[in-house]
Amino acid sequence: MSLTMMRILAVHQIVGGAVGLAYGALYLNALGFVAVAPFVVVSLVSLVAGVLVWKRHRNALRWSAVLQAVQVPAFAFPYLTYKLGLGVVLIAQAQASPTDAGGLRLGFPIDMRVLGVAFEYAIGGTPEQMMVGVNVIALGFLIVSIVLAHRVPKPMPLVAVRGPA
Repeated sequence: MSLTMMRILAVHQIVGGAVGLAYGALYLNALGFVAVAPFVVVSLVSLVAGVLVWKRHRNALRWSAVLQAVQVPAFAFPYLTYKLGLGVVLIAQAQASPTDAGGLRLGFPIDMRVLGVAFEYAIGGTPEQMMVGVNVIALGFLIVSIVLAHRVPKPMPLVAVRGPA
């Protein structure tokens, strides 16, 4: 089972990284290098981490855990916004926005993307709504990465075996 989960994790990260790079290339001209660079870096890390997981590299699951951890939180507050997801994304959110009558409107939307990306970051400005969310897919893969990192034995070094002399 752990090999199957490693393969699923690897495919998720490889596909997510490839889709992220494609979106990065698409938006490079429109948004500029500085705006797209962090997203492209995370996409490259996803692609490399996925390949390393597939090859069962020694530290691959640790890299995968870090990669998934940066995709788990999503939030938008006045002057600070962050959302990141690659590949298959399912962000469960709680939102609050002021009403014209001075009250507060609450909502619980789901942001789901298949073979897509969720990428927002901003420092400064004011978001239209305040939001706190969790990327459920990334959280699941984070747990899988951590569990597998502790369960999967490290590859043994090859030792030359000599026959009778």
